[in-house]
Amino acid sequence: MKPHILVIDDSETVREAIASVLPKRDYALTMVANGTDGLSYLEQNVCDLIVLDYSLPDTNGLNLLHTLVKKCPDVPILMVTGSGSEKLAVKALKSGASDYLVKSSDFISKIPHVVRENLDKYEMRRRNRD
Repeated sequence: MKPHILVIDDSETVREAIASVLPKRDYALTMVANGTDGLSYLEQNVCDLIVLDYSLPDTNGLNLLHTLVKKCPDVPILMVTGSGSEKLAVKALKSGASDYLVKSSDFISKIPHVVRENLDKYEMRRRNRD
């Protein structure tokens, strides 16, 4: 079964770019534009990884991250931001994000590797726990 990835990002351009580098033959993708839609989606569905934008129109990404970690403790969450800082990265990782990426010029090219790495790492943790 293909890993299911939920992308929560208000930028349609970013969502389309992520979709373009994560092949449909390898992943099932769901794209939403805000935190409310992301939480609603997770009420009815399960996913294997979440890509979460820090800056959303309806909520702060760190606040949503706290909620997602409680709701889906075994799901890796990649925090992405357009204006990264070391302080924000530390906060995100301490709050439960599995990884942190800045939307820089090579951001989209890094996504496939970071997604695969986090899926593998969390699958190994699940197997070890079981």
